[in-house]
Amino acid sequence: MKNKRIVVAATSLSGGGAERVAVLLANYFATRGYEVAFAALLDDKKGYELDKSVKYIYCGCNEGNKIRRAYLRSKIFHDEVVRFAPDCLISFMTMENILFKGKQPFYKVYSIRNDPANEFSTGVSKHLRRFVLSGADTIVFQTEDERDYFDKKIRDKGRIIGNPVSADLPDWNEIGHNKTIVAVGRLSDQKNFELLINAFYKFSQKVEGYKLVIYGEGELREKLSNQIEELGLVGSVEMPGFVSDIHDRMKEAAMYVSSSNYEGISNSMLEALAIGVPTICTDCPAGGARQSIKAGESGFLTEVGNADMLADKMIELASDGELMLKFSRNSRKIRDELSIEKVCEKWVELLS
Repeated sequence: MKNKRIVVAATSLSGGGAERVAVLLANYFATRGYEVAFAALLDDKKGYELDKSVKYIYCGCNEGNKIRRAYLRSKIFHDEVVRFAPDCLISFMTMENILFKGKQPFYKVYSIRNDPANEFSTGVSKHLRRFVLSGADTIVFQTEDERDYFDKKIRDKGRIIGNPVSADLPDWNEIGHNKTIVAVGRLSDQKNFELLINAFYKFSQKVEGYKLVIYGEGELREKLSNQIEELGLVGSVEMPGFVSDIHDRMKEAAMYVSSSNYEGISNSMLEALAIGVPTICTDCPAGGARQSIKAGESGFLTEVGNADMLADKMIELASDGELMLKFSRNSRKIRDELSIEKVCEKWVELLS
């Protein structure tokens, strides 16, 4: 790309993995000499920090009903992008790009951040999202399974680029770790912590002294709290919410478990692997865990929805210190494979 003006767009400067990657990219482009703007559409919270040279544009709107707000956000977004006059738009959203469907004087890159079988599966939303995606020049997927979900027209625009992991993550406490199993994520149906709690109940019948700690907030807190009480696990299962020192807590745990029904690529899973926490994940769509873990070498993969299998793998791992060390040392290789520089350079190559 001869010119160097880029807009990176996401829901906000706070939140989950997509927002984190968007901010990392914006900052990396700035260090490479690009003129960069970051557009936030849904809220004005500033959890992640932008480089001082990156222009911040807030495109939120609270007027009218849900449909009108969505349209006005997209209109403000469109007008602000046009005003900035970029050479490239990189958007970590889908529907909000609808006003860019026609021919534009800049290159459009859209990024899929979750399992499309869930986001693109039904009704009007399915057709609208495909319509918007068809207007992209390039579509970045995190996994091959995400790309392969779509028809050839969209697949042919696809590039696969994984999520980066930070270089400053701590190392797992191999010798002094405690008997804690950690899980991280929103308390939602997608994460299926109900399954994990059931698996932990089965695990605790065979292995004593462990506790399960689930970090996150969400709409299912009350339901999960009732489940914990009904299974007699009060005191053995904790849900402390979000914490600022999650990586320090993860490095002291005996294992990390992800029980999701579907994911793009779980950032907390990648961080656990990079830290070296022995890891167990459901082999859920869209293939992020399978892409990141070599089963039996750097972690365990289990069937989605299978509490018995998950409990069995938790028991196997807790009972074998050498296996824990093997998983830890192999999984840490992902730090180099998915370093911020290597992943961001793939995006730079995409724009060349």
